[in-house]
Amino acid sequence: MTDLSELSNSISIVVPTLNEEQNIVPLVSEITACTVPFREILFVDDHSTDATRDKIRVLAGSHPIRLIEQDGAGPGLAGAIMSGARAADGEILLVMDADLSHPPDRIKDLVAPLVAGTADLVVGSRYVKGGSTPGWPVWRRIISRGGAALAYPLTGLHDSMCGFFAIGRSRLLELAPQTSGFKIVFEAMVRARGTLRVREVPIAFRERVHGKSKMSFGIALRFFFRWLHAMFEHLAASRRETRVSRMHSSELLGASVHDLSERFDAAGIIPGQASCNIVRAFHQQRAQKIDPLISVACLNVQLHRLSHCIRWLHRNLAIKKTALRDNERRK
Repeated sequence: MTDLSELSNSISIVVPTLNEEQNIVPLVSEITACTVPFREILFVDDHSTDATRDKIRVLAGSHPIRLIEQDGAGPGLAGAIMSGARAADGEILLVMDADLSHPPDRIKDLVAPLVAGTADLVVGSRYVKGGSTPGWPVWRRIISRGGAALAYPLTGLHDSMCGFFAIGRSRLLELAPQTSGFKIVFEAMVRARGTLRVREVPIAFRERVHGKSKMSFGIALRFFFRWLHAMFEHLAASRRETRVSRMHSSELLGASVHDLSERFDAAGIIPGQASCNIVRAFHQQRAQKIDPLISVACLNVQLHRLSHCIRWLHRNLAIKKTALRDNERRK
């Protein structure tokens, strides 16, 4: 069982805000009511025009809360999260929305694998077994599922569009020091290129009660172009890796064939071209298995020797039969 009480100074909760005055107080109340000790709550406000900042300042007098003010000209939600990450004092970051859609009672489940050292990134997922989106209309589910499906080939996550996640502060800063965009998990996973140990924890994504969603057509369009760019980079990198792998395999095959051919020719066992064909045929079947080439070649040598012995015995038997027939004729 992971003991989180010893890490009360290691967890920073980062909450981006924009016109969320009605959600600040209940959110802080739910966070403090959960059983996870934390160092601080960092509200990164993107130039709210309501009383959001005033609410945060009042709560900062009685809670470990800090307010980071942005001028509204920043690089979007992901940029706000990175601002909070750079300002955080904790070693582990827990990122969540301010609209109460992310359940604070799941914070412990997201943080625990990082504390235990079994994961580098833990994501609250709506689309793994046990996750749900209660109250969503069909059109919204289709759009959300479509975005997650587009991102899956690049991230391997069922829900990289969700903004509820935990990650080591240094790891996030290393992966996305200048990230801009709307979905930080997507950006981090694309940059990580499969180097992160990731776990998805099911959550019930609650519908917003107060305020207005920040999602817009412009943001969706920006994500789509970012996805196209990431997909192009992914395909280009895959082609480069394939070419390098083929070149390496060809060089290794050439060296193996040359070495075996020289040994067979020196021993006078198998003609050079035959040995090349043996090794090359096996290599085409198992391109990644170079060591078994020796076993295959040795087997061929033994078969060749056996064939040679059979021919020798056949010749001797024929000679003996001829000698017997000659003796009978003489008699």
